[in-house]
Amino acid sequence: MLQPLHEARRRCFSLCRGAVSDRAALPQRHDLLPNYPNPFNPGTIIPYRLSMPGRVNIRIFDVTGRRVRDLVDAQQDAGSHQARWNGTDNRGAKVNSGVYFCRMRVEGGGSVFQTTEKVCLVK
Repeated sequence: MLQPLHEARRRCFSLCRGAVSDRAALPQRHDLLPNYPNPFNPGTIIPYRLSMPGRVNIRIFDVTGRRVRDLVDAQQDAGSHQARWNGTDNRGAKVNSGVYFCRMRVEGGGSVFQTTEKVCLVK
């Protein structure tokens, strides 16, 4: 015997909803993903993931190691996030074309995670 359409939809929704838990959707580890577009002009998006809540710092450095721009400095929840950089320094001045480094540092859960990605600004 065929089930009414609304009953079949309800059962499918219940099965699908139960198959994915909130915990399964969280990243398994912290990760700084490649920015896009790269190379970029005038702006770029820097995606990152947190496996647990923590204090996040995302900063841009030039090739000499000088800090150019602070993008994120905040306590954040676990999950997927993104930062945007418009090619300016902390004073709002446009920076020169070239290679820069995006560093993400996460402190939380009694540990520190740090990684760096190269970004390229072209004019």
